[in-house]
Amino acid sequence: MQFSNMASMASPTPLDTNAKSLADEDKQKRLELLTYVKAHFDLVAVTLLVAYLGYSLYQMKKMAK
Repeated sequence: MQFSNMASMASPTPLDTNAKSLADEDKQKRLELLTYVKAHFDLVAVTLLVAYLGYSLYQMKKMAK
């Protein structure tokens, strides 16, 4: 049985570590940008939801008078 050979297949070593690090840096930058954009969309969505709920309460209070 060749268990040591199977272990090396599970985690291959990169042939060109410089290209691998560049790809990792690009992936990290894209992930940071995506997280940044998502956070701002979430903030806008929550702001609009709070504004809508506040307006709905205002309209209900106005009708109750």
